[in-house]
Parts: sequence; C-alpha cells; structure tokens
Amino acid sequence: HLDAVVRADEFLSVMEGRKSDIIAQTNAALEDKIRLNRQKLSSIISIILLCGRQNIALRGHRDSATIRETQTVANLGNFWAMVDFRVESGDKVLADHLATGAANAMYTAPKIQNEIIGYIGEQICQKIITKVKEARWFTVIADEVTDVANKEQLSLVIRYVDVTTNTVREDFLAFIECNTGVSGEELATKIRNGLCQLGLDLTNLRGQCYDGASNMSGPASGAAARILRDYPLALYLHCASHCLNLVVVSSLQERMVQNMMGNIEKASVFFHAHPKRQTALEQAITRTNPDASAEKVKNMCRTRWVQRLDALERFIELHPSIVACFRQIQQDGPTKWSRDSMTDSNGLLHAISSSEFVSCMVIVNHCLGYLRGITTSLQAESKDLMAAMTDVDSVTTSIAQARESVDERHEQWFAEVEAMCAKVDVTPTLPRTCGRQVHRSNVPAETPSDYYRRTVTVPLLDHLHNEMKRRFTRHHQTALQGFCVVPSLLLTLEPEEAERALHRLAGLYEADFVSTASLTAELHCWRAKWEKALREHGIES
Repeated sequence: HLDAVVRADEFLSVMEGRKSDIIAQTNAALEDKIRLNRQKLSSIISIILLCGRQNIALRGHRDSATIRETQTVANLGNFWAMVDFRVESGDKVLADHLATGAANAMYTAPKIQNEIIGYIGEQICQKIITKVKEARWFTVIADEVTDVANKEQLSLVIRYVDVTTNTVREDFLAFIECNTGVSGEELATKIRNGLCQLGLDLTNLRGQCYDGASNMSGPASGAAARILRDYPLALYLHCASHCLNLVVVSSLQERMVQNMMGNIEKASVFFHAHPKRQTALEQAITRTNPDASAEKVKNMCRTRWVQRLDALERFIELHPSIVACFRQIQQDGPTKWSRDSMTDSNGLLHAISSSEFVSCMVIVNHCLGYLRGITTSLQAESKDLMAAMTDVDSVTTSIAQARESVDERHEQWFAEVEAMCAKVDVTPTLPRTCGRQVHRSNVPAETPSDYYRRTVTVPLLDHLHNEMKRRFTRHHQTALQGFCVVPSLLLTLEPEEAERALHRLAGLYEADFVSTASLTAELHCWRAKWEKALREHGIES
C-alpha cells in the first residue's frame, strides 16, 4: 500500500509538471533538444507576432519555397526579410537552425505560418473571453460583409466593461461564414452558436446591436427578435451611427441635390483616373488659389454618406480652380487632350458652373454641417446611450432653430452662393418654369434666392429634422430607466420618479442585483452625495 501511494505521488508530480518523467531525467540530451527546438520556434513566432502587430503582410513577391532560394530569388517576402534581419542582429539559435536544420523541419513554410497565426488568434480570443467572463455581462455587435472571395461573412464583436481598467471595450472575436443563407433565422443561429462555441454564457447577454436591415431588426422574424425570445434581457438597439447614415440618405432625395452630389463624384473620378488631369488641376490651383489647403479632390465615400462632408467641403474650396481647369482643357483643345478628356470636361464644366449646382452645393454643405459633430462621436467605443441621445437631442434642436429662422440663415448662405458664382463668372438665375415639370421643382419665385430657399433649404431642413426625430426614437425605454442613477439626470428628477424608475429596472433585472431590499436607501444616499457636491463644487462636479 505504501509503495502504491509513493507511485501515485510520483505519477501526479510528473503529470502536473512538477517533475520530469523518467525518460527526460535519464536523457539530458533529449531535454536540451526540446529546449533548443522551443527557442527556434520562439524566434519564428516572434517574427510572425511583429508582422501581425504592425499589420505587415508576411508574404511579398514570392514566398512559396519550402527551402530557401537566396541565390536565385531576389525577394522572398517580408517574413524572410525579417528572418534575415533577426539573424544579422545576432540570433545565433535561428542562424544555426537555418544552416543545419532538416528540410522537412524548418517551420518556415507558409502552411506553418498560417498554423502559428491560427494559434495566436486562439490565444488572443481566449484572453478576451476571460475578460468578458470577469465582467459577466456583455453585448454582441454583428454585421454582414462580403469578403474578396465573394462569400458572405458575419463579423462578431463583443462589448463589455474591462474590470481591471473600468473602461468600455469593443473587441473583435471572429468571422463566421454565412454558407447557409442570411435570413433572420440563420443569422440568429450563427450568432448563438458562435458565442456558445467561444465559451460565453448567453444568459449574461444584455444587448444586441445590428443595422436596420429586415433580416436583423425585423420585429417578428429578424435575428434580434429571435434571440430576444430566448434571452429576454438581450435588448436590441439600432446602431446610432447607422441611424445617422440613414437620416442623411433619406434627406438627400431631392433631385437637384442628387444631381449635385453625382456631379461632384464624377469630377473626383475624372481627376483621380488620370495623372495628367491631376497635374492640370494643380496648375489651375496655383494660378487661381495658391493658398488652398489641398491640391486633390476627395473621393465620395460609397457607403457612409456622412463621410461625404469632407469631400463636399474640399470641392467647395477648390471649385474656382476646378472650373478654371476645365476651361483650360477646352482652350487647349484636342491637340493636347484626348477625346474622352475633352468630352467629360465639357460636360462637367457646364454642370458645376451652373447657379443651380453652386446653390445646392453651398446650402447642402451648411445643412449637413449640423451633423459633423456627432458623425464621429456616435462611433466612440465609450459612448453610452444617454450621452448619444444627449448629442442627438442637441443636433435636433439646432436644426429646429435653423428651420425657425430659415429666412435669415438662407440669406447668409445665399450671399456665399453669390460670392462663389462671381468667382467663376456666373450670375445666379431662376430656372425655366412651365405648366408641368417632372425633372425639377416647379416652384414659383420672384428671385433666385427665394427659389432655392423654397426648393432646397426649407425641404432639406424639414427632412433632416423629421428624420432625426423618427430615426432616433428613445431606443428602448427599459434601458433608459437605468440612467436615473446618473448624477446629471438624477438631480433633475423628483425623488419619487427616480425611485419608481429604479424599482422598475430592478424588477426586470432582479437576477443581476445582489439584493434589491436596500435600493431605496442606497438611492437616497446617492442623491444626497451629489446634491452636496453640487452645492460645494457647482455643476462641474
């Protein structure tokens, strides 16, 4: 019996790694070889980690050889360049491995590199999951995207509070191939299975954030609704940045505005498609606007309409130079320019030098300028629902105020239109009206300013205001009840109102509270703390 106990202790010591097994003890050479092989792999793994951290592609012009061909191939890629650099820097273990290692055990082939990348990804993912489990509650963020192989992928991102730093984090977890379809049922299944395979407990899922597509947000058969049936506390919130994008898309439906945006996009493509045309633009900028902050027209973003603000402002700054460039191309004629350049520049010249184009461009730029501040703030990782709604309310109020004083605002904006028209020798005029018009607004007006106020400024401000109110509804009343404990909001509520909101929230999330018996007393203490801070330190507290 005593011998069995000793053997059991020895066995456990070996299995737990506290002692080496008998083979390793009797064969020191084997142990040294294992340590050396690990050192070799460590050098290779360090190179792959460096490339991944710095976003450097491992493979360059060619990296398919299993045995190095230094003498015959000039550049084997970034990975081998890093290997050479490490050897030259004094990594003797790696240098010896490359010189004497077996051809079938170099551990440098592309297949091995991919395996190492996969193992590194698994380690990173496990660290993220560990942090999520420490935080306990989390939100899932998902969106569909098509990869270069034209396959539908579902990106899975997790949002949680890092308890070690008390900061909100959003970390990417995985891509899931949607090989069985993109219906609401399929996507819900993919999301549930993906989170479960990563080791997360879906009973701790407290939020879902997707776009507004019907397969995601449908109230009956969307992915969010299906997950919500199984996990009632996983509230669905429409992505605020996507809502803002939809506001702009829906507001810019006026035909004149669409034509203006389309002509700017065509002009940017005209210059980006040919270096000779870009050179002509730079020469025109030097002649007409030497103090310009840029010499290139920005491309219009294809997906994010709010990102077109930068392109619009750049085009306004360079507009006189662009017109001068097109006119110069027409003067130079076919002896210097191709038929395509002549034809395209002539069409664009007539389009962007019209008073209709200039008026729409300036007015749209000023109207969309109200959205610039929240364009980036809504995408911040640390942005919470209350701060987002505060920003949205401020912008909505500003647009409403602009609409109330539209005559004054439009007068200022149209003065800028007249100044821009004067720079390109164009006089603002009224478009021709007729009994029945289908291609543009047929609004009667006495002056050009009055016409564009009625056809562009007023409709655009109305649409922006209405869409902001419609798209940014109070996302979820249940979630907003939790903000009754935020000091800036708590002090604006009556004590009874804040208490009722907190108890409604506690009733829904009862399982998440350690105890609900002392909530009222804790809320009173919390309120007293911030009332005292307000008296002593003011609103800054």
